[in-house]
Amino acid sequence: MRRPRPAGPPPLRWIPVAALALLLAACAAEQPRAPAVPFDAAPFQGFLVPRPLLPFVLEGAVEFRYRGESQSGQVYLQALPGPAFRLELHAPLTGGKALDVRLGPRRVLVIDYVNKLVLRVPNTPAVRLRLFDVDLSPDELLTLLTGRVEAARFAAGAGEAASGADGVREARYRDGAAEQRFRLDEHGLPSEWLKEAAGAPVFRVEYRDYLELPQPAGPPLRLPRKVRLYRGAGPAQLVLGVRDVRPGDTGPAAWDLEAVPADAADFPPGDLPAPAPAGPASRLRFQSRLLAWKRNPLLPPEPRRNSAAPSRT
Repeated sequence: MRRPRPAGPPPLRWIPVAALALLLAACAAEQPRAPAVPFDAAPFQGFLVPRPLLPFVLEGAVEFRYRGESQSGQVYLQALPGPAFRLELHAPLTGGKALDVRLGPRRVLVIDYVNKLVLRVPNTPAVRLRLFDVDLSPDELLTLLTGRVEAARFAAGAGEAASGADGVREARYRDGAAEQRFRLDEHGLPSEWLKEAAGAPVFRVEYRDYLELPQPAGPPLRLPRKVRLYRGAGPAQLVLGVRDVRPGDTGPAAWDLEAVPADAADFPPGDLPAPAPAGPASRLRFQSRLLAWKRNPLLPPEPRRNSAAPSRT
């Protein structure tokens, strides 16, 4: 004979972590999403823009290298005029804050919540390379996130574009000692980007998909949704999947938005690991297409690979 269960709340039961994660994801998917606030899209539809597409807020998932190790999780990124950036990395399951990276035109602040460390250093190529295994300047990070280049910077770098029967397909310009080369899709936005210095590739970016943000009038504003950055022939150094982009407030400087934790300790740049070697240069299909473009600027682009193929991003 079964004993009656006493009155009161039901007993607690342990839920497997995987099942709990699926349950939370399902609940989140059922929550109605607020409509995105439209950008003033008219000046920003094409590759060259009259001014940076700022400020904005981006949310999604990211994987990148920090101090020689791979980091992944949910990302909240705020882009401010300057350009300046604040990137918060949250743990995939718990949502706890793991990293707070603030990049300005002249300085970098990294708050490592896991190791309770703080780094305050000038924003230089050497520091960025030692921190993240890749050197992305603030302007280059903005281009990676928006797929746009400021027209004044393009003109100052003696920018050139090759036009086919259906519009611009390739673009390039000088950026200091480097050359920035872009392959553009049917919408005139980058599908690939190659940075070269002294004739050797520095990094390569693939824009695999774009978000379409509806506008009150005219076509939607297209912004990168799936982005991968490669340095050398190895795996991607950065993988970004964007869930939402919306206009942001100008606000204070990115590094003043939150106080540094009181129990955090500074660590000097000399303690950072040296960047991993890039390995053999990876020019892949992009290089052959650029060579073909040099021979015949009006050569139409070759068909893109099947978009129905599965993607890990």
